[in-house]
Amino acid sequence: MTQVPSWRYVHIQGELMNRESNAHPLDLVKTNGSGETPETLEGDDSDLLWQATARAEALLTDLQQERPSESDLAGLLGYAREVVLARITDEERTVFPSLQQAPGDHPELDQLHQEHLRLRSDIDDLAAAAQHDSDPADLASIVRRLIARLERHLAAEAAILTGSGYTATGREWATAGHWFCLTEGPVIEMDQLKPHEAQAAVLNRLARMRPDESLELRWAANPQPVWERVQRRDPGGYSWQATESSPGAWSVQVSRRPAP
Repeated sequence: MTQVPSWRYVHIQGELMNRESNAHPLDLVKTNGSGETPETLEGDDSDLLWQATARAEALLTDLQQERPSESDLAGLLGYAREVVLARITDEERTVFPSLQQAPGDHPELDQLHQEHLRLRSDIDDLAAAAQHDSDPADLASIVRRLIARLERHLAAEAAILTGSGYTATGREWATAGHWFCLTEGPVIEMDQLKPHEAQAAVLNRLARMRPDESLELRWAANPQPVWERVQRRDPGGYSWQATESSPGAWSVQVSRRPAP
């Protein structure tokens, strides 16, 4: 388990750091505010925290500059639901039993459980804010609280697991984190996804589309099987225009129709 350091990834309670929008998180230089450069972070937990923080930063920038925030709010909420919730659920399924098997009392299990409940509550608050026209200051407070709690939780978990002998293997949530990032934008390069997860990943993304939102799928495979699954799930809910631009190269324009 990667240990998460105490320094903050970005100053989400002050000036928002500048970043290259297309850079990978681990390629960026991070400092602790004192001019010192910490060691490069590695591991899925570090990437999860960076990905969540980057989305929070984008949303906080919107709120600070009084710009429309729907897209960035949906991005943070989607990541929190699809990856962060999957992360703590996987922890309950794998880490908790491993710790319970160790001799002695385990007060740390109650600590982790309480932190999970608080994280779920923060994500519920974010979801409620997305459903209503929330005050920007209130929404910013929810975002800051969620990221700060997530960072503290990962740091506490790393401290608890240090020396426990627990080894993380087969992290399903890390797979979700991979495909979530690849499907978030307006163009989805389906061939970058693993074949066994491509259909589920794009169906999940379509389910999160807003009314009148559009995106493009680019795929070497025939998209007809995905269209059939979309129709079974939500008949008439989407427009779908597939074009074979060249042999073995498909482009699909998908739009979410507004509710009748």
